[in-house]
Amino acid sequence: TVETVEGERCLLRGPRSQQAPKGGSFGGTWALESDTQGPDAEACKVFIPRSSIRSSAGVALGRTPRSRGRVRRLTPPPAAAMSRLLLLALLLGICAAAPASDVETLEITSADRKLRALGYRVQIRTSIAVVNTGKAPVSSFTYCEPASHHRSSAAFEIASSSSGQRETPLKGALVVLPEAPHNVTCLRFQLNAPLPPKGTLDFEVVGVYVGTLEPWPRQAPADAPTLALYRDSAALVSPYPVRQQTFKMELGRIESVEAPGAEVTTKGQGAEVRAPGATPPFRQLPFAAHFEVVGLFVKGRSARRRVDVSPVGASQFDEEYEVEHRGAALKGEWSRLDYISRTKKYGPGAVSGLHVTGLPANAANLYFRDGIGNISSSAVQRTETGVRVLLQPRYPLFGGWTTDFKFGWSAEGVVAPGPAPGTLTLSITFGPSVTEVAFDEAELKVILPPGATLLNVELPMEVERRLEVTHDFLSLVGRTVVVLRRPMYVPELNVPLRVTFKPGGTILEKSTAWLVTGAALVAGASIVRRIASS
Repeated sequence: TVETVEGERCLLRGPRSQQAPKGGSFGGTWALESDTQGPDAEACKVFIPRSSIRSSAGVALGRTPRSRGRVRRLTPPPAAAMSRLLLLALLLGICAAAPASDVETLEITSADRKLRALGYRVQIRTSIAVVNTGKAPVSSFTYCEPASHHRSSAAFEIASSSSGQRETPLKGALVVLPEAPHNVTCLRFQLNAPLPPKGTLDFEVVGVYVGTLEPWPRQAPADAPTLALYRDSAALVSPYPVRQQTFKMELGRIESVEAPGAEVTTKGQGAEVRAPGATPPFRQLPFAAHFEVVGLFVKGRSARRRVDVSPVGASQFDEEYEVEHRGAALKGEWSRLDYISRTKKYGPGAVSGLHVTGLPANAANLYFRDGIGNISSSAVQRTETGVRVLLQPRYPLFGGWTTDFKFGWSAEGVVAPGPAPGTLTLSITFGPSVTEVAFDEAELKVILPPGATLLNVELPMEVERRLEVTHDFLSLVGRTVVVLRRPMYVPELNVPLRVTFKPGGTILEKSTAWLVTGAALVAGASIVRRIASS
């Protein structure tokens, strides 16, 4: 046992590898000058100040009687001290250069939201201006919204803009913030370039939501219009403090707007809800707007397209739909005679037809029939730029009613020479031709010509992709089928599609060649038989 210079007595026990050897040092700070124990002892007991010992696993502190040993503190040499100071300065510099947390340093100076009710779906555009109030650059931006909106989101995009020019859309992922309420979902996006201290940046956010409008009342007679209820927060649900913000809505004929704690202004078919003054992070001001729906309150269950590509001649387009009226359920009787004679009075909320737009001007062989094959009414309007079609089912759709139908046409000129010699490219749009309805599922099948080889599929959005093989009647080889599927489809996702392929070795389809060859063989056999019989 030894005694420290400071007079405190502490016993350090531990494995032999952690003990200070005779005449050695412990922890690079304390050295042993004298030791009453021999070198073969099982433990080396050293008295040092308790404040100089950092406890760790396998180390115990205790008290022992006083003895004559003395321990002195060693002063590191100047070179070692300088190296430690340089290392500390380097670490501090790295920490200072690292980007700061956006939640702690960003602040929203203004936020302007604009909502448009488009039938059964809702489109919200948000303009956000932020400033970096911290002392370090920020490389990310976090956007939050109610969890119910996130689950109903069919299309979402956020892009930053600098000097009035819109930049490339940002990429992000879900993030869990400990301070966020349970009914809020957040996404974190990486900036194209770090935002320096006191720097400002603008963001444009566009979201399309399906299912946020609910019919109210739940049931209504045939002569009642379609009324819907929209619920949201008058304040932007953000992880940053917001200095000022506005929320403007284009709805329809407004019945009422309730927004406790917010300023409400209604004018015609629009309303504006303004949060009072600055709001702290994650501030929510619930409000509800009750209004008459403008447009089709219809949601499609599925839309399936089939494109039969022909390298020569016209390609065939076939579509199958299943739609449902999501308004208030019909209560009471309904008369077709009253509806036909006075539609505005006895069917203001009913859907009598769906519009088809985007068909090429040379579209031909149009057909329209319901699921059981009955031919339904339609009206076609041809212009120099395209063809518009009004599809009218055999009966109007009231709340809760569904219908399914088929629609198709053929068109030339959709296949053109590809980027490389000997290749062809099909240029169409991904979405169905009924452009007023959102669908739970949209599927497109592109059937390539017999013997064709798929080279590339260009589609600027994420979809489920797979390849299939189908066989037609009298086909000698299978045909490649490109299957593209998108859940929660909205008309805003009707983007261009380009499919590049290399056709087979023959221009004529092999099934046609087979038929011609078979007919020639039958005719030749008949001629030979007649010659032989004569």
